[in-house]
Amino acid sequence: MQITPDLHLISLSIVNAFVIVDEGEITLIDSGLPKNEKKILKYVESIGRKPSDHNHMLITHSDGDHIGSAKALRELTGAKIYASAFEAE
Repeated sequence: MQITPDLHLISLSIVNAFVIVDEGEITLIDSGLPKNEKKILKYVESIGRKPSDHNHMLITHSDGDHIGSAKALRELTGAKIYASAFEAE
């Protein structure tokens, strides 16, 4: 769901992810549970972007419902994952 021209919300059942579009690059905030990567990439394509546009992923915290698809998305898109030093461990 588009919130503003550059901010989108993806409902992933029990948690939401957000997509920020900036000059052709995409930043994903959180990745939901495992196996949400297809739903996220389908949404990215629905807004006219390619999976390869997905360059950055910001993880707010390390609960499984926020990081579950991060590894798969990194492998599929090459996106770099960002997290605080505390959460990165």
